[in-house]
Amino acid sequence: MGFGRSLCTLAITGSLLVGVAAGCSSDDDEAAADTPLGRALTEQLLEGAAVNTEQEARCVAGTTVDELGEDRLAELGVTAQDVSGMGEADFTTDEVDTLVDAFFDCVDIRRVLATNLAGDAGDEAAACLSQNLPDAALRDIVRSFNFAGQELPAESEQALRDVAATCGVPVD
Repeated sequence: MGFGRSLCTLAITGSLLVGVAAGCSSDDDEAAADTPLGRALTEQLLEGAAVNTEQEARCVAGTTVDELGEDRLAELGVTAQDVSGMGEADFTTDEVDTLVDAFFDCVDIRRVLATNLAGDAGDEAAACLSQNLPDAALRDIVRSFNFAGQELPAESEQALRDVAATCGVPVD
């Protein structure tokens, strides 16, 4: 599975998800972003290279806190004092789905991944990737790059390799 993990620059340092927000999806999400845990998650996201704005980070953080709850996150070792274990937490499959959905609701994932995957290949390659990466593969990429125990399925890795080759993006 070398391709997936070699692209770990898409993951936010030791934590959460991987840049244009739709904004928080509810008042509850917005309120959750203002909690100490929501603020800590927002700060962690802003330290990474994938979110472009505080609004994006607040949306992901708020949705995470609102949907999973502070008690469940604390059970997993994620607290306002230490959010560094978010990416290594032992989430259930449903919780990972919830987090991936939250990310897709808050961030233009297609653009973020395409830009990061294209790297030095440039804007044209990024546009090609953005237009051609299958939705299912995008979800699998987010899942596998950001959550412990989540492997990139072979078919998604192959789809990613095929599109990268078509777009002139070198792979390992």
